[in-house]
Amino acid sequence: MSNKHDRDAADGAEPRATQVLQGIGGAPGVAVAPALVVRSRVLNVPERLINAVAAEAEWGRFEAAREQTRAQLNHLRSRLDAHAKNGEAGILDAHLMVLDDEVLVNHVRQEIFDRLHNAEWAVRNVANTFIARFRQVEDPYLQERAEDIADVGRRFIRNLLGVTEELPEHWHGPCIVVAENLTPSETIALPRDCVRGIALDRGSMTSHAALIARALEIPAVFGLGNIATAAQTGDILGLD
Repeated sequence: MSNKHDRDAADGAEPRATQVLQGIGGAPGVAVAPALVVRSRVLNVPERLINAVAAEAEWGRFEAAREQTRAQLNHLRSRLDAHAKNGEAGILDAHLMVLDDEVLVNHVRQEIFDRLHNAEWAVRNVANTFIARFRQVEDPYLQERAEDIADVGRRFIRNLLGVTEELPEHWHGPCIVVAENLTPSETIALPRDCVRGIALDRGSMTSHAALIARALEIPAVFGLGNIATAAQTGDILGLD
């Protein structure tokens, strides 16, 4: 994995040196294209204490956001299913199961009706609690379960806040997406006609993002450590 910044020379500035980074092959292939650095938005989740009367309205907001999230995940599942050959779309089934997990839903209900918290705060608290529990267990399946909850929880909270997707709304020309990490749903949402490759700080060849990248035939290198800070949008990257 290498990058080189050519715009500096064009502007008369000292060109940046070429860097070679070693990572983990997530999906096979070779790609050369400008970098598009994607940074996760910090979600400012407000804490509001509500009264018992308002709890019903907050529960209604929770249910509406749950159905919105379900519709989005079903759309992504159909999109992946159209390209996947080995049942990778089942990854989204795990995400859909999170929405209907009675234990999670009951904990959110308690946060809203018993502790009188707003829906966003309730979802965030419950998600974070279960994510921490699963990440403490040295079991790859349960650790992926934590990532499923994190992905669904973040999407759920964005819907409650009315915040748009993390990925750009408009894509211009071919690029290699550079990020600290990509969730499975973000990986599915990448436009295959523009994205030539994926380069991430984190991830492994067995992660859900890697499985999806292979299903979509997008070359990917994970575990690069600091590519998201070393690269700038517009840098020319070579990915192998």
